[in-house]
Amino acid sequence: MKKMLIPLILIIITGCSTPKTLRVAYSGHNFYLPPNPEMVISEYGINNLLIIKYGSNTNKSYIGITKENDLYTGNCDYKTFFHDVLNSINNSLCDDKAVKLFRGIYLNGSVWRTSKYLYYYFTTSDNESFVFFTNNDSELIKLDSDFLTIEDWQSMLLQID
Repeated sequence: MKKMLIPLILIIITGCSTPKTLRVAYSGHNFYLPPNPEMVISEYGINNLLIIKYGSNTNKSYIGITKENDLYTGNCDYKTFFHDVLNSINNSLCDDKAVKLFRGIYLNGSVWRTSKYLYYYFTTSDNESFVFFTNNDSELIKLDSDFLTIEDWQSMLLQID
């Protein structure tokens, strides 16, 4: 099998960014994030991790973007899995262990639809927020932050539609 290294993460700061936003291109999507990060960390690999850091405190004030290639869905497609996580499904097509495991980590889930995507939003007991969506290649993209609210995510993600 041939392996080809293709850069999937590209950070662009151009005239399309405004003083109120920072345009970040990741896996074919433009995200309009808060401006003036302290640093940007990128790690190519299986999940192509990108971290945008907004403060000097370790593990605080960040936005993370990654491909979530190893999410255990219990042999379900992502749409079915998230539907089952968000709803009390007795006869799920997904492995019950996968659904319970996810619910044990992520709390307060909701979903919203735009013209192109379904976004699945969750929080954790540590007040972190997570958004999952599948791109056009059926890859699961995970966004996470310790300071963004659901309204912040919705505002930012409406712009990539």
